[in-house]
Amino acid sequence: MRKTKFVAMIVIFLLIVMYTINSYAVVADLKIEGNQRVKVGETIQLEAIYNSFNEDNPDEKIEENVNVTKKALWLSSEDSVATVDNKGLVTGVSMGIVKVTADYEIPAIYEITVLGENGEEPIFEGMKDDDETNQVVENTVKSESKVVTNSTTTNTTAPSNTKTSRDYVLWFILLLCGILLIALIISAIIKTFKKDDDDELKL
Repeated sequence: MRKTKFVAMIVIFLLIVMYTINSYAVVADLKIEGNQRVKVGETIQLEAIYNSFNEDNPDEKIEENVNVTKKALWLSSEDSVATVDNKGLVTGVSMGIVKVTADYEIPAIYEITVLGENGEEPIFEGMKDDDETNQVVENTVKSESKVVTNSTTTNTTAPSNTKTSRDYVLWFILLLCGILLIALIISAIIKTFKKDDDDELKL
């Protein structure tokens, strides 16, 4: 009787864990913060900030403003323009614009403008000097005012692609409970057969 109650408790616990795992859809985003301009030969520090929340209830934060700078994978689109190390430290190499990517479960892209050693703006092919008009060319650079518009890309994952540390813990607990339940069932079956054999021997 006690074993039956114990098995029932395990089953109920498993159902609760499964409901907890599937009770919400997790949505996550990753953003990069830091200076968007650096001179040749100088460095700037970027930071990767991770957030996740319940898609059905955006006010329910699961992880908020978690700094994952040292955990993210950092990449530069052009090492000849700027390099980035595994801690988000960007070093200007030559004048131009480069996109730096941080990847932590999801990727985020950050655009960096590398200035000359004296702070001069990079010049791009297709730029025209015109004293009367300012023309916006590719890479959103204005020829006369020399204003560079930079952009930050923040990516949001679909719910099925996001796994947080909380998910892993819950799945681990579920696995342990499943193994325990199987062991209890096997033990109960073995004892039942053994009892039947003992009854037959007594007869």
